Parts: sequence; structure tokens; C-alpha cells
Amino acid sequence: MTRKASPTHGTDDSALWHARAAVTDVTSHDDATVAAACRVIENNSTDADERDSARDLRVLIEGEAA
Repeated sequence: MTRKASPTHGTDDSALWHARAAVTDVTSHDDATVAAACRVIENNSTDADERDSARDLRVLIEGEAA
């Protein structure tokens, strides 16, 4: 099976899958990993709700003002 690159930032499906896995199990990953995973989701997911949730989690982790 050949994976095609995502049209957004050249990230393939496996990167998005791994990002989703990290966000699903945040207690098993450090903050930097989860924040990076959130960025991958924000930049590559086609689901607006998923992007918004990832952004909210990243902002919480990084302590930014929304």
C-alpha cells in the first residue's frame, strides 16, 4: 500500500495518525510532544472541530492566551 502525501505541508497520513494517538493518550507523552502533535492536527486535519480541539489543548499546554 502506498501512502500519498497530504496536500497540506507535505505531511502524510501516518504523521496525522501518530499525532492523534499522542493527543488521545496525553498522560504517556511529555508536553512538548503533545504540543507538536496538536500542531500537526491543526495544520493537517480536515475536521474543523478536531483542529479547534487541538488548538485549545496546545494553548492550554503552552500557556498562551487564546
